[in-house]
Amino acid sequence: MKEKWTTLQHNGVLFPKEYKYIGFDKNISSLAEEMLYHYSAKLETDYVKDFTFNSNFWKALKQQLSKDYQSKKFPEDFLPLIKIIFSHIQKKKEALKQISKETKTCEKKEKEEIKSKYGYAILNGEKQPLGMYIVESAGIFLPRGKHPSTGCWKFRPEPKDIIINHSLHLNPPKGDWKVVENKKSMELATYDIKLSNGKVLHKRILFGATSIVKQDSDKKKFDKAIILLNHWNKVEQHIEKNLSHKDEKRKQSAIVSYLIMNLGIRVGDEKDDDLADTVGASTLKKCNIQLLDDNNIHLSFLGKDSVTFEKTITVSTKAYKTLQELYIKRQDKDMLFPKVCSIDVNKFLSEVVEGISAKVFRTAYGSLLLAENLRKETCEGMTLAEKISVFNKANLVVAKQLNHQKNIGKNQKEKEIDISKKIKELKANYKEVLEKNTDKIQKLKKQLKAVDTTTLTKETKKQMKELMTNKIVKLEVQIEKAKNRIVESQLKLELKKETKDVALGTSKTSYSSPRIVVSWCKDVKVPIEKIYSKTLLSKFEWALDTEKDYYKKYPQV
Repeated sequence: MKEKWTTLQHNGVLFPKEYKYIGFDKNISSLAEEMLYHYSAKLETDYVKDFTFNSNFWKALKQQLSKDYQSKKFPEDFLPLIKIIFSHIQKKKEALKQISKETKTCEKKEKEEIKSKYGYAILNGEKQPLGMYIVESAGIFLPRGKHPSTGCWKFRPEPKDIIINHSLHLNPPKGDWKVVENKKSMELATYDIKLSNGKVLHKRILFGATSIVKQDSDKKKFDKAIILLNHWNKVEQHIEKNLSHKDEKRKQSAIVSYLIMNLGIRVGDEKDDDLADTVGASTLKKCNIQLLDDNNIHLSFLGKDSVTFEKTITVSTKAYKTLQELYIKRQDKDMLFPKVCSIDVNKFLSEVVEGISAKVFRTAYGSLLLAENLRKETCEGMTLAEKISVFNKANLVVAKQLNHQKNIGKNQKEKEIDISKKIKELKANYKEVLEKNTDKIQKLKKQLKAVDTTTLTKETKKQMKELMTNKIVKLEVQIEKAKNRIVESQLKLELKKETKDVALGTSKTSYSSPRIVVSWCKDVKVPIEKIYSKTLLSKFEWALDTEKDYYKKYPQV
């Protein structure tokens, strides 16, 4: 493996504060109380209505209870205690709102001091920011999607669970660490979190999004996407040619690549922290695919983060025939492509474009779709809100294609109602402003005409006309602003409804080239701050000097 650094120094990791036992029930241990505290915090959410969540949590809690408590029913018999804890949590939240300005200032200063110690590393002599430098705390496991481990308890990691990566000759941080090593990777520390069901989560402490490490990585990723898109036809021909190859491994590599290329799905066997039975292109089972008529196939499976993927597409005759051959030989729970994994697929693709992996397809998809959809609208004569809406809709297309889903928020309906109420208020306000200002404008226009009939000097007439004209313009601007506020809120409501179960942030952060975004903003005159947060502006600083016609030419740039 290529060495990624010469020297690496940091102060280790920060452990979160441990739970302080309160004693809501003296017959319950500190750990059991901590578990119930976390459960009580979710009392008004949909989690506590979920069977898997409750079942896994009860199995974890039961192990920490005495026999008398183990015989109780959960959550029914624990509800009085849960409600007491919930009330305590609410009071604590209210108390936090009353904290003095001085206390807040002190707390902020304390956080900054902690960050200055643990939030940075010295990489090859240069100070670089880290991402999350605090070890994950104990709590309830709350993954996305329909995860079989949801509700399990995450036990608190200790120093003896942490592997520190550091230059050994530069005074590594002291501590009762599991290991201190010099492995030349970009992980500053790694550790495992044990779940109550016996599963293990693998965690890493990495450099932050604004570090030179991540910026270089992002730039290379988006550059590779351009290379892939400019060799798209060659890759397509390579895949099509090998779909009927005699060598079984080669044929399976081709069909897996075909599915990735045409669906933008993940390769499948490069799991990070996913403990569920999730799949991707290379790990699809027979039961995940239905072969329909007219070369149509239907895919249904749990992807990354246990998010459901459901789609029907038309494939080429050769691809359909290959799937059919493999399909017939398998049982429902059998893997369709047992001879290949991500390494084989990447080797197969590298035969056409060196260095291209299956992962690059999703970045290529995201960037191309964004550029194509932004090119569809000229944005001429649009308000700023309408231009931003154009971007949001283009980003929505990307998010849907890449299957970026999220759980519908518990306050979704209430938020929609609030925006609808605001629109009604804005319409009433607009009507009032329109009537008042129209009346004033008409009077001013009459006065403007009457100026010429007066005996005033030429200079005085000129000054009076300028004054009245400016007043008319101001009144017209007020009408336009009142109207624009309605449009802005209507677009906000429309987006709220369209994205209730779609996560827009992931595509914008990880899959759509920032150069496309920056160039479009420059071209249609949208302040980049309206699209990117301060964090993203720092993360994509390398793209801010992109020319305004970049998105129009993409990927031929």
